Amino acid sequence: MKNKILIFTVLFISISVYSQKKEYKFSGMVLELKTNKPITDVILLLNNNQVGYTNEKGQYSFKLFANENDTIGFYHSAYFHKEFLISELNKEIIKLTEKTILLDEIEIGIKKENLKEVKRKLHKTFEKKFRKVVKKTPYWSKINLKQVTIINDTLPAYLEIDGDLLMYGNSYANVWDSPILIPHKSRRTVENFIRYDGLSFNELRKDEVHSHYAITNLCYEDLIAYHFFEESHPLLSKNLNLYNFTFEKTINIEGQEYYVLSFTSKKEKTKIKGRNFYSIRGQLIINKENLILKKITAYYRMEGIKTVFTAEYQKVNEALYPKSISFNLSFILNKNKIVRKGLFSFKEINTKELDNPKNIITGNRFLFSNSEIYNKYEAKYWKNRSLLTSNLGYEIKEIFRGKFADTLFRQGASQNISTISKYANEESKILKLKKEHEKNK
Repeated sequence: MKNKILIFTVLFISISVYSQKKEYKFSGMVLELKTNKPITDVILLLNNNQVGYTNEKGQYSFKLFANENDTIGFYHSAYFHKEFLISELNKEIIKLTEKTILLDEIEIGIKKENLKEVKRKLHKTFEKKFRKVVKKTPYWSKINLKQVTIINDTLPAYLEIDGDLLMYGNSYANVWDSPILIPHKSRRTVENFIRYDGLSFNELRKDEVHSHYAITNLCYEDLIAYHFFEESHPLLSKNLNLYNFTFEKTINIEGQEYYVLSFTSKKEKTKIKGRNFYSIRGQLIINKENLILKKITAYYRMEGIKTVFTAEYQKVNEALYPKSISFNLSFILNKNKIVRKGLFSFKEINTKELDNPKNIITGNRFLFSNSEIYNKYEAKYWKNRSLLTSNLGYEIKEIFRGKFADTLFRQGASQNISTISKYANEESKILKLKKEHEKNK
């Protein structure tokens, strides 16, 4: 009982802090100023963090908690952006002005250089610190995942995992190989199963041993989609001519100045590794002094999946690695509307090169999805851990409003998944690789 009270108190304090922010609900439409035509794929950013985007009719709708002096911005690389204090966003229609001429120069220190030269320098810096050192080399990282899954507008289901993540590189695997997440601890609420013609998802897939949708697909859809995006990253030299870049503004973050650049694919449809990507666009935040990428937000559609990623980078041993990857995916599966939102936080990245990883690389997305960890909830382990993240505040408050978190997590753990794995041999190879790597680091 003491543990219940403590966990509820921590949760109550966390949500109370969040409750000091005001709840906002907005819906409207973004139109082109001259023609009044709807603008699709406008990215909505709250304090430079993605909160939504417009659909094919130019419509947007979102709900969140924020301070009244927080800023909401409407960004599209073909239009001049607009920003509003969130307390002043009371217009149902936002009109953006088309850019007829792309800006051709920005300030670098005290010199003026054209955007083409800046773009070349950005590519060179990114290649040196990210592509050559990180992207081609698999690595392990401690990971925390917070995620909500919404099926057909039902109450969101929450899943959190502490574990180890094996991220692949192009030298050892192809883009279809799913990063592998080994869970160590988890807490989750009850999830609504996908239903189709009166049957649950696991009943339709009797050949598979899995049942819990969010667990079995968390790396496949979330990180595979990010893996594909890395292939189309606007700062890789092979993609140099795929995008148009526009300078937006200069901002100050913690005493340092950063450029904000928008980018958009030159073609409506871009084929990457056999997949069609549509309307790739987004925003780069780049250190003004050294041109190192701090954050990228990207929106695109990938064969029925609407995707928004925000990746923030950190420097480890003079190379760039992800610090966090937030995601928002929406798609239709068996006539079911699925929305997945979450945040991967990377910790203790191990940069030591793996020994002969080609022997164990696998594209199997179901590895460790039948771990007994998902049927356990250790209240003591989680008691001082906050649930809140910048992109899940509204959904988390909806799930836990007026309820004991401890009770919800115990109910989630009791929604058992099968612990019989058909892939035990592959999993043992991954565990052996991890053990040997830890011993030699």
